[in-house]
Amino acid sequence: MDLSLRTVEIVQASIRHADSKIAGISSVVGGGALFLAGQLTDTGRFSDTAGGYLAAAFVSAALALLGLIGAGWQLADALRPRLSSAEETGPFGLIALAAGTPGQKPGAGWETPEVWRLAQALARIALDKHLRVRRSLAWVFLALLGTVGWELLSAIGHIGVR
Repeated sequence: MDLSLRTVEIVQASIRHADSKIAGISSVVGGGALFLAGQLTDTGRFSDTAGGYLAAAFVSAALALLGLIGAGWQLADALRPRLSSAEETGPFGLIALAAGTPGQKPGAGWETPEVWRLAQALARIALDKHLRVRRSLAWVFLALLGTVGWELLSAIGHIGVR
């Protein structure tokens, strides 16, 4: 039973690690959204001859916005709990405990398989969270490319082609 309880502890630490990643990446996404909003409100800095650059810059901004929305979706989905029934986590899971049915079973040693079942349910949660974090990074990269494109094109458009 000691090994199964330690396994549950390790898996819970992995879930906390994924949640920390979600918090860190969410702050980057939020900061990127604020930066992009601030930049899009300052289109007056483009010169009169920068029409093509302005259009290309807005395409880059649209890519950045798409990346921020995609990353935000993945991160928000990673925070959503995935437990649907007490059978999924066994009598030691939150759903069974909250329902007041921890499920007493007769006989010695019944706890160990139930704790392993809890560890398996928690492991599925941890894997899903880490997968969502990994998927969000591709969206963050798209947002970064769009933001860099916006900045480069708006810098060129600010100078203007004369």
